[in-house]
Amino acid sequence: MEQRKLSDQANTLVDLSKMQSVMYDLITELNDRSEDLEKQIGSLETKLDQINSTFNTLPVLIVDALQKQQQHLLSVVLESRGLGVAVGTPQTPLSDSPMGISSASFPTPHTSSSSC
Repeated sequence: MEQRKLSDQANTLVDLSKMQSVMYDLITELNDRSEDLEKQIGSLETKLDQINSTFNTLPVLIVDALQKQQQHLLSVVLESRGLGVAVGTPQTPLSDSPMGISSASFPTPHTSSSSC
């Protein structure tokens, strides 16, 4: 009977040792995954910062594109009226145009995300 108790206790110790080994492996894997997750979060933060800075430059790019388009439209209108503008010559501001053409003369699209 006592031999059986000793055998059960020995088996319990072996089981505890195995469980400790399994727990150690699980904790190690969790730590590795945690480090990987932190790296991925850092990478996402960097990408988000890049997107944010690119998004912040968007208004300047839009203004530049609209100004170029407006200058092109003005030159087309002036050429159609026989007042061609030589390439490379400074143009008068739209509001000071001899034809009285200003940016208000060209219809602008009225778009808004809230109008949907």
